[in-house]
Amino acid sequence: MNRGPLGHTTGILKALSHPARLRVLAMLRSGGLCVCQVAAVMGAPVSTVSEHLGELRRAGLVLERREGRWVSYSLADGATTLLDHIWGLIDSDPEVRREERLARRVRRLPVTALCDARLDLARFGLKPAS
Repeated sequence: MNRGPLGHTTGILKALSHPARLRVLAMLRSGGLCVCQVAAVMGAPVSTVSEHLGELRRAGLVLERREGRWVSYSLADGATTLLDHIWGLIDSDPEVRREERLARRVRRLPVTALCDARLDLARFGLKPAS
């Protein structure tokens, strides 16, 4: 792939072209989450969420941080300006809003407890947004 400005821009647009990746980015607006937290909120397999996060990382939209056996993601500093335009387009989507609210609640749970519960949000009185 071309690594110049056109190739870089194409990579960003490709990453933004999937609804699940836009949902993940919206969740990360209010703070970082680990892969398992995102998977629990979306009600999606960890492997699928990892693939989406990998695409977002390669596009430079998210930063990855390893903490022991967990990998956390947050929005990249440079992504905020670009994404400000996207938020206005997706903020009225009910699924995006539900997932953002749920992500704020899930962020307060200990990651180890969530993983020990096999990402079952019902054990914490919550349910996936989807």
